[in-house]
Amino acid sequence: MLGGFGPSIAGIILLYCYLNKESRHDFWSRVINFRSISMFWCFLIFFLVPLIFGISFLLDLILNDHTAAFSMLTTFGKIPTLLISMLLIGIIAGPLSEELGWRGIALDQLREKTLSLDPP
Repeated sequence: MLGGFGPSIAGIILLYCYLNKESRHDFWSRVINFRSISMFWCFLIFFLVPLIFGISFLLDLILNDHTAAFSMLTTFGKIPTLLISMLLIGIIAGPLSEELGWRGIALDQLREKTLSLDPP
């Protein structure tokens, strides 16, 4: 799991080795400032994605009669901290492990290089 943090660790190292103070401040403000996320993306993140997961779960339950999936839901109902811990692990092991490197550093550098290219 530690290897999954490679892009974020490399991104932060590159941030402090090659970028100036203003660029570093811009980077961290984009990481922390949730107000920069538009309402459209908030809707997609908090409503549409869980809705799609819920619909797919129900379709699987109806079409395949997977009672094991339903028993997982009842387990989450009995032990809600299990769901919270799974969400935290999913956030840490998923987007947090890579986003700071790929989206925070690599994408910015790629944009700068492509915008600086002269058209033929």
